[in-house]
Amino acid sequence: MSLDLFFVPRKLTLDQARSADFDPTPAMLRSRRKLLEELLDAYPGSRIEGDPMQGRISDFSHGEIALAPGYLFWSLHGVTDEAPIHEIVTWFHAQGMVCEDPQDAGFGNRDLKRGEARVKLNSFDDLIGARLSGIRLLREWGSGILTEWTLADGHYALIQFVRFETCRLPDFGKLLESKVIGVYFDSQQFDTLKVYFENDLELVLEGGVFQKWSVQAKRPS
Repeated sequence: MSLDLFFVPRKLTLDQARSADFDPTPAMLRSRRKLLEELLDAYPGSRIEGDPMQGRISDFSHGEIALAPGYLFWSLHGVTDEAPIHEIVTWFHAQGMVCEDPQDAGFGNRDLKRGEARVKLNSFDDLIGARLSGIRLLREWGSGILTEWTLADGHYALIQFVRFETCRLPDFGKLLESKVIGVYFDSQQFDTLKVYFENDLELVLEGGVFQKWSVQAKRPS
């Protein structure tokens, strides 16, 4: 997998940061110098080539980082393990730099406040890039169902329906190896959830009553 990620100060939109006439303020210049100092300390071996506003970070642990006046551009190729990427995105977020993910690969975090822990999904679209981790029937409610997911950013999510009429699942062996590529949710008298996976796989839940969702940093042991 190849990724193009942008790190932008929270007060700027990506369009503002990428504008040809963007001119950083003295405070932004000071923040950039401090950010780079902390980055070199956090990732030993990395070094700055050229100007802090228009150079690049070489010998970084993963990929290449180009420096621009309003943002940092991180380009990666051949990504097979997403965990280190999420760790670095989280590190930048702690420094006040949000990640803009134009490919919608599950790394964007502008909606997350600095220092805030993620506790819920913003929408069912947050499942894009996730993998299904498990399904449980909730018999105490007669026909409830709980689905468990490992999200693209490494978090663990639960989605719970208090009732459903039908649930169609593809072959589990194939499903567990596939990522979510699309989601459809429709709420009328009863709810319909369709989750589309790689390899033309599809999970369909119909006649449901959605109750709640939650997100945790990791799956409970």
